[in-house]
Amino acid sequence: MVDYSEDPRPRRRRDFVERRAARAAARNEEDWHVYARNLCYRLLAAQERSRRQLRDAMERNLVPDEIAQATLQAFVDAGLVDDERFAYMYVRSKFEGKVTTRRVLAQELRAKGVEGELAQRALEQITVEDELAAAIAFARKKAASMAGLEEEKKRRRLYGALGRRGFSPEHIRQAMEAALG
Repeated sequence: MVDYSEDPRPRRRRDFVERRAARAAARNEEDWHVYARNLCYRLLAAQERSRRQLRDAMERNLVPDEIAQATLQAFVDAGLVDDERFAYMYVRSKFEGKVTTRRVLAQELRAKGVEGELAQRALEQITVEDELAAAIAFARKKAASMAGLEEEKKRRRLYGALGRRGFSPEHIRQAMEAALG
């Protein structure tokens, strides 16, 4: 019988956590400031981020709270982090890139730390007519891919696909009429 109690393979996750904790313990305050600043620069270089996303990333990387807050405030003061700009860009890119609704986008913004008045202003750039046009375009594209199916099966699948995208029953009905006739 094989004995697995002393597996010679490294415990990668545990080793990683231990190494990260050891590096964190060895840092002084100035090192933490440099580390937090570099972390924020690296994250912002990839894409626009909200304050909450940056704060969560620093928390995951064991940055002390007071240093994280000071770093975030410095980035906000410099204009590198702006939740309103983030929300506006996020809504625009998500709506253009993936057919979705204002309700779904509001949930995603809330998950990223943008709520209330800020989220509402960002969502105002999408009108009800834009949502309906997106639903119709999506329904037509989806219906074209289901050309060989019987009518009832096509309707069920199309209704489900539009519903999963977050469209209201009224928009679904109008989109299905436009796509299927």
